[in-house]
Amino acid sequence: MPPRKKLCFSWSDGVKKVKSKAKKIELKSPRPEDTNSIDNPRNIIPRESTQKVGKQFPITLAPYSITVLVLE
Repeated sequence: MPPRKKLCFSWSDGVKKVKSKAKKIELKSPRPEDTNSIDNPRNIIPRESTQKVGKQFPITLAPYSITVLVLE
């Protein structure tokens, strides 16, 4: 499996303030060819966690994943 990627996000235009924690929803699998099926319908399912956020913040993304951050 490829290594996880560490990125740094930042913004400035139009964003006044965000809460210090965001909801992180991640959909991932160890192999890109994995799928859900009738026999294994929960092979790939969303996992929720929290992510510390701010004006700038680092985040590590898993390979073969889709990550959504819900900021407030």
